[in-house]
Amino acid sequence: MIAFNYLKNHTSYRILLTGGEFSPITEEFIGEVAERSFESLNVDISFAATNGIFDNNVTTAQFIEGNIQNAALNAAKIKCIVADYSKLNKSDVYTFRKLTDFDYLITDNHLSEQDFNHYSKYLTILKEPKNDTDNHDEPIH
Repeated sequence: MIAFNYLKNHTSYRILLTGGEFSPITEEFIGEVAERSFESLNVDISFAATNGIFDNNVTTAQFIEGNIQNAALNAAKIKCIVADYSKLNKSDVYTFRKLTDFDYLITDNHLSEQDFNHYSKYLTILKEPKNDTDNHDEPIH
């Protein structure tokens, strides 16, 4: 709902919500009603989050969360997975998609060169540019 509230309050975009059962933990709509809502949609770009990416596997904690993400991805022309560097080389319980099914990995600027080279063989990586003022040893307030 964070993304929804931001878009609602700061843009003039047309926003569609799927309906279905609302999960307060993940702040998404899940279940059959939500999944079926994607059947008649033509989506230009779909963004999915993940709990972990290990080699060619994109994972999540719950089967039902993976199902709704797959429904959205299946309706999309361009598929993006969004994960910061801490999600790479990690796996969760359920693999909901192969990394090669995505067009882009969108990540932060902490991605190591080794991980960049490894995961680049599966898809195109869009990495946040480095900022000269970044100091990663100090806590963020």
